[in-house]
Amino acid sequence: MSKVRNTNKKTGSNGNFFQSVKGKILFMGVLGIAAALIIGVVGATSINKNAQNSEIVSLVDEVNVLQAQNLANDALYQYYVDENYLDATLTNLDEMGQKSGKLQTIAGPGYQESISAIISNVDKSKSNYNELKKIHSSRGYESSTGKYQEYTNSSQDLQIQCDGHYSRRFDNKCGCAADHTWPHQPWNK
Repeated sequence: MSKVRNTNKKTGSNGNFFQSVKGKILFMGVLGIAAALIIGVVGATSINKNAQNSEIVSLVDEVNVLQAQNLANDALYQYYVDENYLDATLTNLDEMGQKSGKLQTIAGPGYQESISAIISNVDKSKSNYNELKKIHSSRGYESSTGKYQEYTNSSQDLQIQCDGHYSRRFDNKCGCAADHTWPHQPWNK
């Protein structure tokens, strides 16, 4: 038995460091610091990823708002035939192009195909609206072309009254304006 007591004394005096109170406290402190570091790194990574996702969502929402404004401008243009609505739509399309370009730089590779499609559609829309603006600018009355020439040639009175001899004001007999804006003028006096 004495030998057994000696072994116990040896183990007790040299004892395992992690079995002592100091060792346990130190071990828990190291684990606590490691856990805090891991949580901090995961939290910082998550916040950065979330910030980037928030920026992407924000840009997409801004593009959607501009698209909604363009739909409203389309309806207003069809009703009022006012070139200002086309200009507003073209301005919105420019902004959409800029925001889409920014999206392309910050979004991940999984979104590049969708963003490229958005940019392509914006470019097509710009082209279409520029063509529409060009057509809008060419609207109006010109007595020397097309069906207007046929109508004015068939009636000498119409040719004299609507051939640009009167001022833009509606004080002439037929109410035609001297320039090409007469389709946009009110027909009731």
